[in-house]
Amino acid sequence: GLYLMTVVVWNYSVEPIAVPGFVDPATAANFGWSEVGAAVLDARKQHPQAFLAATKYDYAAQLSFALHSVDVTAINPLRSQYDLWWSPAQHVGQDAIIVADARNPIDLSSPWFKAMSKLTEVPVVLNGKQIWSFDIYLGQGYQLR
Repeated sequence: GLYLMTVVVWNYSVEPIAVPGFVDPATAANFGWSEVGAAVLDARKQHPQAFLAATKYDYAAQLSFALHSVDVTAINPLRSQYDLWWSPAQHVGQDAIIVADARNPIDLSSPWFKAMSKLTEVPVVLNGKQIWSFDIYLGQGYQLR
């Protein structure tokens, strides 16, 4: 039990690891959110009217936490609490700054926009090694589906 708890705590708080019997390939996505938040704020300087979103509800929550802001939503086909908190009709025609990655690609959000363009990539580097990468996109012309 002590071995298992040590592996779990280390994996989620220090750095992702793979040991026999325990591998979580998405753990690395829990790191680097301060860098992602900074990249989103930089993008927002160029697109101040854009709302903030992510391709999955957990990324929206992590971005919201990193920015200390509740003005973030999730845009994807999966139902989540964000569908109740956010009013899509109020955002028709607006642009969005969207966080995505390889596991939750921009294709999950792109059907809600007239156009999509990649703004930047945010590598997540831990102890000198890149463990993950996030992409920041600009979705133009939000539309209801």
